[in-house]
Amino acid sequence: MKKQQNKSLVKTARKTARKNIRLNLITELTTVAGKIVPISKSIEKEIKKDAKALSKKISKNLVIDEVALTAQEKEKNNDVVKAPKAISDQTEKSADSKKAEKIKKESKITGKSKNNTVKI
Repeated sequence: MKKQQNKSLVKTARKTARKNIRLNLITELTTVAGKIVPISKSIEKEIKKDAKALSKKISKNLVIDEVALTAQEKEKNNDVVKAPKAISDQTEKSADSKKAEKIKKESKITGKSKNNTVKI
C-alpha cells in the first residue's frame, strides 16, 4: 500500500480508539460519581470535557501496528467483490422507460393524462 494510505489507516484507527476510550471513561466516571454524589448536568459536562481531554492524551501515545492494519485492509478489499448487474434488471428498466415515454407521447397528442382528465 502507499504511504499516504497507511497514514490514513493509522489515523482512522487512532480516532476510533480515541472515541472508544472516551466513551468508556464517561460511563465509568459517571457510575463512580453517581455512587459518591448525585449526578447533575454540571458534573456530567465536566466529566465529558475531562474524558475528552484524557482520551486525546492517551490516544497520542498509543502505538498502532501499521503492518497488521494494512494486512487487515487488504483482506477487506479482497473479500468485497462487486457483483455484475443482471441483464434482466437492465431490460426491466428499459421496458419501464419505454412505457413511460409511450404514455407521455399519448398524453401530448390527446391532451389527456392517464386517468382521462384534461390538462389545462
